[in-house]
Amino acid sequence: MEMNTNEWDEMRTQLGILKNKMEGQKIINDRLISDSLRAKNSWIERFVWLEIALLPLVLPFYFNMVVRFHLSWLPSILLAILVTTDVIIDYKINILRRDDFKTDNVLNTAQKLLRIKKYRKQGTIIGLILVAIILGWFFIDFYFVTSVNVARYGSLPKAILSGGFVGLLIGELVVFQIYKRMQRTTDEMICQIEELKKEE
Repeated sequence: MEMNTNEWDEMRTQLGILKNKMEGQKIINDRLISDSLRAKNSWIERFVWLEIALLPLVLPFYFNMVVRFHLSWLPSILLAILVTTDVIIDYKINILRRDDFKTDNVLNTAQKLLRIKKYRKQGTIIGLILVAIILGWFFIDFYFVTSVNVARYGSLPKAILSGGFVGLLIGELVVFQIYKRMQRTTDEMICQIEELKKEE
């Protein structure tokens, strides 16, 4: 009988050790999943922070050009407001909090990622259309203002318009490619969360 008690005690000890190992393994798995989600999202966050850093550098250059060529202020200010608003919206949509990557919060994170995809799509479509309209207005204004004063500006306005139009087309393509990559990354994160839910 004494031997059976010892065997039971040893089995309890072994079960306790096994339980501790499994809990430790779950903590490691949770941390790996959290790190993996954060790593997937990191390039999006870096892109948004780059936008924020470039904005105060680009706007003074832009307004200097407006003053230099005596352009109309309305389309110029609207374009600056639109670009600034776009950067703010990118920040609000794409920057996730640390708590969003915790595994006990993954259901909320999955729902948040689905909303991010929806808002990002709407924001990109509206942004591209508005930028095209306001930039078109800006280019027309630029053309008329500078064509009146050809002697003063020479061929510089035509070069700026040509470069600006080509830059606009390239910019729109780049924005679309970045948008597609962001959506693909978000899809990968959602799939990873769904796999995690299946395992549980």
